[in-house]
Amino acid sequence: MLFRSGKLRTLSQRLAKAALQATYGNTEALKQLRESRDEFSETVKLLSDGGPAGDINLPPTSSFARPALDKLTQEWSKTEKNATIVVNETKTLLGLGAAVSTINGRNSTLSDLAEELVALTSGSAPSTRQSVVAGEIMVLTQRIAKNANIMLGADTIDPEVAFLLSKDTNTFRDNLQSLINGRENPRTVPVTGPEAKAKLAELDTAF
Repeated sequence: MLFRSGKLRTLSQRLAKAALQATYGNTEALKQLRESRDEFSETVKLLSDGGPAGDINLPPTSSFARPALDKLTQEWSKTEKNATIVVNETKTLLGLGAAVSTINGRNSTLSDLAEELVALTSGSAPSTRQSVVAGEIMVLTQRIAKNANIMLGADTIDPEVAFLLSKDTNTFRDNLQSLINGRENPRTVPVTGPEAKAKLAELDTAF
């Protein structure tokens, strides 16, 4: 019985570590969280009701230790509920982790292409709307990656960060289209230079 009680301490530490890594979309951590949750629940039930444990049959926890077990069970019910929420979101968390990994992997390429586009659109007329839009795109490449990583690493999702990530992504797309096709308000003429158009096409594909 003492062994089983001690095992709960180990499982609680494993649960906390796995839960943190699971929010990053870590496949192994999600598996460990699920297994640790199930094992913790089984151990608490065994301590409460007694039953077979390997080659022996354990009795229920004695009345002397029952108050401590009842308190543990009450706290565990809250933790189990939260662990289950994370486990049930496995598909979403894996998708989020993969998405942020892709963003990070492409960020350097996007930044380089955006910087080159800025140079190409501002070479002859630095005050044109084209160069301003290209500059906005360069800033957005960094901000999108930053906010995506904040969402992945945070204990809770900040609605404002999620909103900004969505807004910046849409703005990035709108700015690309305004350089490709032009825009009336604010007035933006399409990019026409062959080199700038080719760079814009690369940026569009990477985005």
